[in-house]
Amino acid sequence: MVAVISGDIISSTSFTDESRTLLEEKLEQLLINLKTEFNVFGRVIKGDYLECVIPEPENIKSELIAEIFELEDNHRPKGQKNQ
Repeated sequence: MVAVISGDIISSTSFTDESRTLLEEKLEQLLINLKTEFNVFGRVIKGDYLECVIPEPENIKSELIAEIFELEDNHRPKGQKNQ
């Protein structure tokens, strides 16, 4: 079985340039870690859209999804809530 995860960082256009750059760096580091640990193919498109192909999803725990959402929450402008 293969799994695909994709997601968009909501309202990333409202981020400061510094926050947007930091987010892009964190997403790239996440993809490097996933490739190393789980052989995941991933890419970031337009700086805020993430796609991952997971060849063996049974080997990945729910921490992956939590880590992705944590990235989003840590870079959300102050006062903005999840939609």
